[in-house]
Amino acid sequence: ADFANRKRSVAVNQQQHKLGPYNPRVPEARFGEMRLSYSKVYSAFGQAVLDTQQSLRDDIRAYELAALMVKAFFGLAGSDGAQARRATDAERDAFMREQMALSEHPFLEFPDFRKGTVDVTPFQEYALTDMLLMDRDQRSLLERIESKVQLEIDRIMASYDLKLWREKVVELLPNLERDAIREAGATAETSEDRIKRHTGELLAHLRLGVRGRLYMLLDDRKQGGLEFVLSLLEQVKARLSQRDLVNVERNGRRYRDIRDALRTRQVEESLNNLSQAAGRMFGKEPQAREVMNHLKRDVADYLRFHLLAVAANQSIEVMRNMSSWLGEPQATDEYGNAQWSGIAGEFQEGRRQVQAMLLAADQRISQLRADARQEHATYIKLASDTLPPPVRLSGDVSAWSEEVLLEFGGSARLFPQLGDERLRADLLLKLFRRAQLQLSTQELEQPEPVDPLLERLSAMTPQERQRVFAEWIRSAMPWVNARFSAEFTPNADQFKCFIGVGDVGAWRKMEAELRAA
Repeated sequence: ADFANRKRSVAVNQQQHKLGPYNPRVPEARFGEMRLSYSKVYSAFGQAVLDTQQSLRDDIRAYELAALMVKAFFGLAGSDGAQARRATDAERDAFMREQMALSEHPFLEFPDFRKGTVDVTPFQEYALTDMLLMDRDQRSLLERIESKVQLEIDRIMASYDLKLWREKVVELLPNLERDAIREAGATAETSEDRIKRHTGELLAHLRLGVRGRLYMLLDDRKQGGLEFVLSLLEQVKARLSQRDLVNVERNGRRYRDIRDALRTRQVEESLNNLSQAAGRMFGKEPQAREVMNHLKRDVADYLRFHLLAVAANQSIEVMRNMSSWLGEPQATDEYGNAQWSGIAGEFQEGRRQVQAMLLAADQRISQLRADARQEHATYIKLASDTLPPPVRLSGDVSAWSEEVLLEFGGSARLFPQLGDERLRADLLLKLFRRAQLQLSTQELEQPEPVDPLLERLSAMTPQERQRVFAEWIRSAMPWVNARFSAEFTPNADQFKCFIGVGDVGAWRKMEAELRAA
């Protein structure tokens, strides 16, 4: 402010030299009383700069720091600037258990078969299949069908003569099947319909949860990040196709084999045993009741395993839909990398936009470095040969980036908008300003902040400084198309030279040398 006020004051004082005309003398003998008159409002201005390029270097460092902020926020670099972390197998499995209902438990509830009838070796079942078997009131459809079978058979035993039990059970079986199994042309909702309806609802719920969790991981500076999320998606899809779909298809086959064995062997055998018990001369009622209890279990198991087979098939549909929604590899880009559809493609596109922002920062840095190499007659470089230390990624950098980027709404809102070039430019500018502020704050925290130009000049010998000052003053002189050695010579007070410095007091020690130049 003082420097600007001084310049304005001198400019006002200089106006007095421009008020009157200049009247050069002419020979009276030749021209008599003729007079020549010229305006004196002409001014000339020149300037020159001594530059250590410290400001330019600070801008380069600020852009480098801004780029690190972007990498830190989106998880493109580790906390120490190393390669970003990828998801491990354990983290993939935990994600699939917690977000995709793919936790496993052994299936052990097999019917009592004669040895060799069907394979009853325990196998791993998924929580997803169990969830599909839950009704809207959170009661298991398996429990409902078992309760209905027990209730109906108990009703037959209580309402009909023992000789009619087999006939009534045979009449009951189609009704129970109609309640559980979807048949062509049927209009009433079955248990199978409820499972299929629940499939769509559960799929939408899982997608919402997975999407939210992925963006939470994107925002997790310590454990997540963009590269982490992309690697996690790749591993989830690989496990689905290579292991989980294979397992659930196997489970469906096992359920169908057991269902068919129950319907064609166990139920028919129990019905035959019931006929034999009813025809006995002695002890037929206890025997018939015992057979009815076996029949009750066989029918319930038959319907239960049918619903388990349906749920396993619907689990396959959920897994395939989730896999497709997560993304499928499409064409490759110019670098040979696979392009993905789905949410993986969304994150991949976000990575490309983040890389475009980093490229813009690199281009700006390259432009500044090119400017530093430019030469000009009025620009005298006194840059130090010692370059400042490179900026590093630290916890502070991550915190600064988060403060700025959260102003834009965080990853969930910001990420899909990065395709807007103006938003990327605005974001990069804000990060650059924040980096400038942080770097200047760090400099002020140093014990004795120094003027880099004064420090550079002080390191020179007096002869070197004299040469620099002389060149500087000569470069600053304005060029005027005039010959001052003739009749008109401006007075000294019509020339002014200003030297702008940061700390006038500190520069006083250079005053004598400057005047001598």
